[in-house]
Amino acid sequence: MPVKHYDIKFRKAVIKDFLDGIRQRELLERYDINEDTLKEWIGLFRYGGYEALKPTKRRRYSQVEKAKICREYLEGISPFIFFQAKYGVRKETLKSWLNDFEQMSEEAFLKKKIVHKK
Repeated sequence: MPVKHYDIKFRKAVIKDFLDGIRQRELLERYDINEDTLKEWIGLFRYGGYEALKPTKRRRYSQVEKAKICREYLEGISPFIFFQAKYGVRKETLKSWLNDFEQMSEEAFLKKKIVHKK
């Protein structure tokens, strides 16, 4: 099944209805979205407002940026969705970084060569 992409206008409309008190089940049917998508948008909105709902383009993070984000995650109690809202980093990506970060010393992590898939 192909991945659906929703523009910011659509996402804002869903969240506006959610804030207006429309039940999640009704939103899922009305907008033909799945429950995980709705929960993600609600979480993004809670941590970053409408700005966090904007679709993010894939970008590359330096090892320094990755280490900073990993340290921040490990030092705090914020959930993954907070980091998606703040940095545009998806949960799966952050989990991968954390796995490497925790298995290596920070110095080794920072020196790690980045291999880009084509």
